[in-house]
Amino acid sequence: MRLAATLIRSALACGLVGIVPDGPVDAALHRVPGEFPVLQDAIDASADGDTVLVAPGTYTGPGNKDLDFGGIDLVLRAEAGPEETVIDCEETGIGVTFRNGETRAAKLEGIAIRNAEPSGDDEGAITCFGAGPTIEGCVIASSGGSGIYSLEGAFLLVDATISGCRGAGIRTVADGVEVIACTIEDCGRIDDPYGGGLMISTRGEVSITGCVIDGNAAATGAGIVCWNTSGTTRIEDCTITGNRAVTGAGVAALIRGDVEIVGSSLLENVASGRGGGVYCGIDGLSIVECVLAGNEALRGGALYGSGAAEVRDCRVTGNRSIVDG
Repeated sequence: MRLAATLIRSALACGLVGIVPDGPVDAALHRVPGEFPVLQDAIDASADGDTVLVAPGTYTGPGNKDLDFGGIDLVLRAEAGPEETVIDCEETGIGVTFRNGETRAAKLEGIAIRNAEPSGDDEGAITCFGAGPTIEGCVIASSGGSGIYSLEGAFLLVDATISGCRGAGIRTVADGVEVIACTIEDCGRIDDPYGGGLMISTRGEVSITGCVIDGNAAATGAGIVCWNTSGTTRIEDCTITGNRAVTGAGVAALIRGDVEIVGSSLLENVASGRGGGVYCGIDGLSIVECVLAGNEALRGGALYGSGAAEVRDCRVTGNRSIVDG
């Protein structure tokens, strides 16, 4: 057994063993464009556990956008990462839709989706309807709407970058969404009503961990807005910086629900109205072991509340409000 293990490790080190699918032993590996000319053809030929391996290149036109996993828990993976593997929607259509109950075993890995043009607020460059895939190491850039839209889709987003979207970076009405080690930047516009970085409305739990939320804009909640939730949104170990809004430039918590901000930094966010760092409009907000520094607003440079907030073990420094603290 030791000899066999040593031989296998040697073969891997020398590149003698090829890429294998993530799934069961009988799972298949399909290559684009080597075996299939377009991405959707390879997806359609796949079964649960199969892997579609995508060679470097820019993929455009029919069959390479508006992709649909069709309920199959397969892996769509770039060979060389998002810098070299791009789905360019060319401002017509979107990248991928998950809408047939796909689970987190359905994976999109290491692919960039650029220039999507969602048809409305209920669509994004990646769209999840009642499905919860894993999206890892991807880039979503220059979407004409949201980067990711999810309705009842508990997706897992890991090590992704969402930038330059006309709408929110992430817009979700779903329980169980997890966003880990991601960057969401330069999304939304100041005349958008809610959520430049993330807009969250959920009946359950949402967690945002280890993320950078930078330079987004909206009228309310430019960095993150938690709106009319009936569960708990936990924001932990995040940096929320340089966002611009009228109300709640860093984080806005509105109407109802619980929001926990833990071990995070809210820095240099600017609101022309209330709540540069945080706006509290609920009775279930807690801010624990955070740094609020350099935020600005007309009222409440660091924090403005019309609800009840617990603030504990935080460092609050260098914030500015024109009217009051």
